[in-house]
Amino acid sequence: MNQLLDQFSRLIKYLESRDSILLLTTSNRYSEHTSDIPKTTQLALRIRDHLKQKGHRVTLLDVAKLRVHICEGNISGMHGNTCGVPEAKLRDHAKNPTGQHRCWASINNKDDQLYKVSRELFKSQAVVFFVSTRWGQTNSVYQRLLERLSWIENR
Repeated sequence: MNQLLDQFSRLIKYLESRDSILLLTTSNRYSEHTSDIPKTTQLALRIRDHLKQKGHRVTLLDVAKLRVHICEGNISGMHGNTCGVPEAKLRDHAKNPTGQHRCWASINNKDDQLYKVSRELFKSQAVVFFVSTRWGQTNSVYQRLLERLSWIENR
């Protein structure tokens, strides 16, 4: 228990040394269970409140509530890796103000909201993912998010 508290204290100290922090929660609790907030989300809220109280810019996004389509697999297409290429740039300036969001699934699915994550990601100095684990695996929301963010590495 002391080792866990020590690791948590180091995380908080590290986050306190940053000006802009992004917290991403991925728990997908049934919407009617409003009084049953996932433990990972509770932890994210406590960290957010603590950092905001210290004057930090903190953004918390609940990825499970965003419309994030599945990856189209352009990383290994017939014509090679077209994931993250300049042609895949999301051309909506309101969604992609930096011009750095390059994902075909965002272009091909007009209701896709991955841009909300990337827009904050590019403004942040630190990012913390809060993930539920079931049967030794991370949940599907987290897995989909990470797969969709592959274009960042491919740029």
